[in-house]
Amino acid sequence: MFWKLHCKGESQNWLYVRAKESCNAFDNGIELDVKICEVVEDSSNGGNGFFFDFSSTTTLTNVIHGEHNYESGPCRSRFNSKSRNLPQMAQGNIEKHTHDNLASQRLLKRKQSNADITIENPAAVALLYKAYEKNPFTALLLVLIGDRGMHKRGGRTEVDQYAAIGFV
Repeated sequence: MFWKLHCKGESQNWLYVRAKESCNAFDNGIELDVKICEVVEDSSNGGNGFFFDFSSTTTLTNVIHGEHNYESGPCRSRFNSKSRNLPQMAQGNIEKHTHDNLASQRLLKRKQSNADITIENPAAVALLYKAYEKNPFTALLLVLIGDRGMHKRGGRTEVDQYAAIGFV
């Protein structure tokens, strides 16, 4: 799962940023990114009535862009976050909780005229654990590894899945 968070706010002096009185884009983007991490962690620990295990980090923020002037917080920022393979129901919960959280964001509470947060999920890809047994590519892969059964393992990294079937 891949997220793009586009945040817009007011460029403000860093004194306000440190006092937690700012509504700059960077501060609010970080808050929302942390909230996504919390929801992912809550989902992985059974917070929503189900459980699946992770063998490594679930969420990674890999790119942060932001305008920056001397002694001022940015008025625009973009965060790219990537989550490991998650069961489909967990993805739905994460998206729902994240969108619900937007209403309570400090930036939006201040009702700034230029304040905005947009969430994109451009790459919602089918997960490995939902592979269809009759798919020719899946059947060929199973023959190549000498296994006729399906191993459905959601919530693990690719390396764990390869190790489980004997590739590593």
